[in-house]
Amino acid sequence: MLELNPQVVARLIKGLEARGTMRGAGGQTAAELRQRSSANSEEAASINNQHSDDRSEWVNANGEAENCVSGELNNAEQRHQQEMQQRFMGMTGVNTPEKTKFMQDWTAMSQEAQQAVMSNDTAAGRRARDKMNKLMGIDARADSAKARATCHVPPVPAWMRRADSLAAISDTLLVRARAAEGAASARRRSRGRDDARAVRDGG
Repeated sequence: MLELNPQVVARLIKGLEARGTMRGAGGQTAAELRQRSSANSEEAASINNQHSDDRSEWVNANGEAENCVSGELNNAEQRHQQEMQQRFMGMTGVNTPEKTKFMQDWTAMSQEAQQAVMSNDTAAGRRARDKMNKLMGIDARADSAKARATCHVPPVPAWMRRADSLAAISDTLLVRARAAEGAASARRRSRGRDDARAVRDGG
């Protein structure tokens, strides 16, 4: 049990002041960082309160549009699969240098994709998939852009971008403030150990 005598209270106050005046990586004190975090959070909340109905409407519209996009991309994938089957069926008959080159490239890329799956390397798998799409003449970005245009995906309103940006900044500032306070606490504990060691050595 810690007795709250004047000396202990003074040390606690000094410790809190030290935490508040400890500067973070950007040169601002923890107190300043917390103040900025609070200001950004309050502004974000104010904007969201003014557009509470608008955000709900946008979320609903965006959800419906994204479902539509998913369906359009599935349809595009089915078309690509059919085109691929037709492409391979066309490989029968008289062999040509172009056919040989295509099959060699396809085989190499398929092996690359399989190796990526076996090694659980998502980046390598994505690269292999992009190569295979390019070989087949598939443009995934164009498919996505077409689907989003067809489904009329609503743009993010400026006020929403502003509110979400402010909220993210607030969270970042709060993390930085806590880091600065943690550094102050660690430094204070280190000084306390040094003082105790000095007293012990001196005694």
